[in-house]
Amino acid sequence: MIRKMSLFGMLAAVLAVLSSGAVAQGQAAFARKSLQDMTSFAFYSKSGVFRVYKLGKVIEEKKDNQLQNGKLKFLILGPGQARIIGNNGAGKVTLHRTRSSVSFVETTLAGDQHIFTVHDEWDEKAGGFRAIYIRTVTSRILNEVMRTTYKGHAK
Repeated sequence: MIRKMSLFGMLAAVLAVLSSGAVAQGQAAFARKSLQDMTSFAFYSKSGVFRVYKLGKVIEEKKDNQLQNGKLKFLILGPGQARIIGNNGAGKVTLHRTRSSVSFVETTLAGDQHIFTVHDEWDEKAGGFRAIYIRTVTSRILNEVMRTTYKGHAK
């Protein structure tokens, strides 16, 4: 049986189909968070490597994955300002934003820098953004640089 539909009826049917697709797409859009809207991050390391350099050459290397549990946190306080909360207490860090990343730079009293960068690359399986954390410590007495590089996700 063929049924005639008014122009209004056809418009209503088309809008119903389009809106159901928009709702499905909207749900997918809500599942992916916007990096620029985030105000805090917890770091979950998947892998870490500790290296000691002397005169530019690696003299020691071992795996290090102590940051798996999300206890290292970074809070955005305002333009250029943030805070780190970790196993050694809390402190101020400098915030740097680009369109594709957010970086937190901690400068220690000794002048060493630790850098945490969150990239605008959402990993659905991990439920977080791709992130890297680099701790660098310089021993002027031994003329060595100790660097630990952690790769994982920020949630």
